[in-house]
Amino acid sequence: MGQIVEQDKSQSEDSKPPRRFYLQRYKDQTGVSRTGRVLEGAVFQDGRVVTQWRPPLTSMGIYNSLAEFKAIHIDCHPSCSDIVWLDKQE
Repeated sequence: MGQIVEQDKSQSEDSKPPRRFYLQRYKDQTGVSRTGRVLEGAVFQDGRVVTQWRPPLTSMGIYNSLAEFKAIHIDCHPSCSDIVWLDKQE
């Protein structure tokens, strides 16, 4: 109990860790989300996306795909935000 365990090497070679990103907002059209690094997220192996808005107003979201997340939070505010990847794509 309370020990650090090494990664299980028996997992499938196809298993990939989540790919992390953040949302960089340049212009806040609504006055709610602010500018700067406003959201952090991860894309999982099955394509689903989990996000968390950064304080002071926080909430979490789960999306079926990156395309769905982009349609809701990026495409409707053209030229206001970029996804910045923290992990390289394999």
